[in-house]
Amino acid sequence: MSIREMKEYVTLCLEGTGTFVQRHHMLTVKRQQLCKQIEELQRSIDYIDEQQRTYEEVMNGTRPYISPFDAIHK
Repeated sequence: MSIREMKEYVTLCLEGTGTFVQRHHMLTVKRQQLCKQIEELQRSIDYIDEQQRTYEEVMNGTRPYISPFDAIHK
């Protein structure tokens, strides 16, 4: 949570049990945001993993190197 979100959450906590619904909602929204970030990060990791596999295959001679930029220079 950002500092602003934490302050808002603590303020609600200090107001007592009547703010359970608001606090629950805040946590639900934050969880959804974090899940989205995790998905985006996982896509980035998957891309890097694929690139690394490609380089490893090229370096060990099991795959020819074909530059994606060759078509641009022709």
